[in-house]
Amino acid sequence: MSNLSIFEKKWIDLVFEGKNKAYGAYQLRQESTKTTLLAFISGIAFITVVFGVGLFLSSFGAKPVVTPKEPTDVIIKVDNYTEPKRDEPKTVEPPASSAPDVEIPTNKNYVAAPTDQSEPDVPTNADLPTNNTPTGIPGGTGTNPEPSNGGGTTFVPEVKLPEGPTVTAALDEQPEFPGGIDRFRKQVGEKFVTPELDEERVVSVIVSFVIEKDGTMTDIKVLKNPGYNLDKEAIRVLKSINTKWKPGKIKGQLMRTQYTLPIKVLMN
Repeated sequence: MSNLSIFEKKWIDLVFEGKNKAYGAYQLRQESTKTTLLAFISGIAFITVVFGVGLFLSSFGAKPVVTPKEPTDVIIKVDNYTEPKRDEPKTVEPPASSAPDVEIPTNKNYVAAPTDQSEPDVPTNADLPTNNTPTGIPGGTGTNPEPSNGGGTTFVPEVKLPEGPTVTAALDEQPEFPGGIDRFRKQVGEKFVTPELDEERVVSVIVSFVIEKDGTMTDIKVLKNPGYNLDKEAIRVLKSINTKWKPGKIKGQLMRTQYTLPIKVLMN
């Protein structure tokens, strides 16, 4: 029993042993393999025929007619073309000068008319007013200044120095930061706090300040503000530097000096 296979004919005989084999079930069991194979082949054949007929009929269908587009450009054919005559430019004669003739006078001998050449009255020493005040010294005491070796009065002009802040171009000696301007820029860069941005960029802040006679920085202003609160940060940094400058001079005198400084800031 265990050695039988369901695909063998002996298995069918064993199942229908002692039963009515004339019944249709026994015959169907015997022909089941043949029936299954025949059905499979018939199905494939049917599907192939259906697709073949469809393709065959579609080949006889009406194809769309493609009408060529007519050209839109119109070509005009010209025969016996003659070039039109060109008018020759007419020469315009300049009009005759209508200025009247001017008679040029000839040299004639002219004689000056006599005039009354009377000499004016010359004042005498007695007519001149007396003045005891020395010349060149208004409000003097009446005594003449002592002459110098050259025989005249020595006059030394007074040099007027500017009262307000002086620009660096007018100075004889420029203001100097201890350690040089590079040291000053380094201190500004170390104390400067930059805001954070999404992209890296370089901006410039231009500041001005006055270096007093004692070397301190006053009147700190921002001349160019690129935004981002950099003007307030620049003023804060300059006010935090307590190192004094060496002031500028004109003719040996200490001067208040206005200084302009550009600060480049790398923002990232």
